[in-house]
Amino acid sequence: MTGLDRRRFLRLAGSSVGLAGIAGSGTAQRLNRTNRRMVFRDTPKLSDAYLNRIVLVTERSDARDPNVPPVGRCGFGDPWPPENVDVYQGIIVEWRNEDTAGFFGTNPTVRAQKLVRRELYVERRETPVELGTTFVIGNVVRCPSELVGVEANQIPGIRIRTGPGNESGVG
Repeated sequence: MTGLDRRRFLRLAGSSVGLAGIAGSGTAQRLNRTNRRMVFRDTPKLSDAYLNRIVLVTERSDARDPNVPPVGRCGFGDPWPPENVDVYQGIIVEWRNEDTAGFFGTNPTVRAQKLVRRELYVERRETPVELGTTFVIGNVVRCPSELVGVEANQIPGIRIRTGPGNESGVG
């Protein structure tokens, strides 16, 4: 992976993060998009705990026959065979609160401490994940080898700020 510097992060996320707050009009449509199971490769560049990290979906993979790792062996409660996986590019964000409101203010803002670009293997649903969607990891499950399985909830409108500590970026 190439490094992810502040400019590249802003280019990938800048226009799309605001779009994460746009939700569908129907309740069933919103519920179908708000919770997803995802798998990505672990990274030693982040701290050990994945709970409450942000996953920002930035691009959909164009690969016709992606080399999907053994995600079907992750410990999700319901079966999840690899043929039900869509491949996206995303950024895993290790963050801290910008203010005391956290995710419950009118415009939740966090300060990115570390950013890691990862290929995301996302549970396929009738409604695909919209680019620019921000998710917060609510549960972590065991997976084989170097994979991490997560259940993540869509949290609309999160603003991710980067700062001088992120100038050199993380791969």
